[in-house]
Amino acid sequence: MGVVLKLSDDQRKTIKRFLKKKKILIVDPHLESRSVLRKSFLQLGAIKDNLLIHKNYAQAFQQLNEEKPEIVVSEFQISNHFGLDLAQLHSELITDFTKKIFFITSNHPTKEAVVDAADEQVDAFLVKPVSIKTVKRYLSRVILRKLNPTEYQKLIFDIKNSIRSGDLTKAKKLCTKAKFLVQEPCMVYYYLGLIAENRGLYKEALENYQRGLNMDSDHFNCLSGRATTQSQQSGPEQLAAMDALAKSFPLTPKLLKSALQVSIEKFDSQHVNEYFNAYMKHTRQSDEVRKFLSQLFLKSALTLMEKPNDLMSIDFLIKGILLSPETEYFVSQLTVSCGQKGHQSFFRKFVAKASRELPDDILSPAVYQKLTSLIDDSSASTTV
Repeated sequence: MGVVLKLSDDQRKTIKRFLKKKKILIVDPHLESRSVLRKSFLQLGAIKDNLLIHKNYAQAFQQLNEEKPEIVVSEFQISNHFGLDLAQLHSELITDFTKKIFFITSNHPTKEAVVDAADEQVDAFLVKPVSIKTVKRYLSRVILRKLNPTEYQKLIFDIKNSIRSGDLTKAKKLCTKAKFLVQEPCMVYYYLGLIAENRGLYKEALENYQRGLNMDSDHFNCLSGRATTQSQQSGPEQLAAMDALAKSFPLTPKLLKSALQVSIEKFDSQHVNEYFNAYMKHTRQSDEVRKFLSQLFLKSALTLMEKPNDLMSIDFLIKGILLSPETEYFVSQLTVSCGQKGHQSFFRKFVAKASRELPDDILSPAVYQKLTSLIDDSSASTTV
């Protein structure tokens, strides 16, 4: 049972005035959910003609671009797409946080999904099934908060927008103001760290993230900032901050990409396995990141073949194939790179392992034929 929100007549009128001027985009593949959300907005005072309702992601994405609705409520996953990608676009289109609202809904929220939503700074994560009463309660709270932001909240969003626009000098001046407004200005130190990181001042960045963590040891932004910065440094502690973050929070796709990149380039098989498995369990995977990581696995596997390190090289190739959005192209790249090098013994082991571990939808007859061609000297002439 949620806490009942008792609104005064003045607050109800304020909410109605706020919604009356706003376009609202609802994106949900389920008819019942769309109906609940529609009724919730109308009962709070939204105008019927301002409601843009879709069950299809592509249509919603197009309308978000064209109409620029101030309020968006999206299902976490719509077919093969994600509502958080709409949240990113929404933030780019409308930079004034007091004029926009973004809600995510989901039937099966995971810790990873909730942390991912927090990283995109959505206003609320609603667990389905939701009632009209619940939607109205959350919307009312958020609207009243948007209409009466504290001075600290205003400065935090001004800092964020200044960093986004590249005005780091202005952002740092705003941070100096903001850090005296609250007792534990963790977000200020996070942004000071981000400013220093953007300037290449990694030691200063780490110091600021640590100041935030001294106030709140579980502050997600400071933990993730420290982990990202430290992963760009060399030395044995490169992944220590990422490991520490992973103990408190599930890693977002962005952080997992960074962690995997470092682990692959260091040939750190233990971390590769940990972060690869975490990434593959994550629902939000983009083709762009999958392609980047699959190519990194391929490059590193080819390097390991010359060591030689058969077991790790084979493991990297298997992971690369599993990640690649274009399996046949990945295998063709492999045949071109290795067809003339005479590694027949290695490829016999690789093909045997691939046959055992790759699922049927990846190991198609065409892919299997390309893989087995690696064992035959005649593959030397293969081209992409």
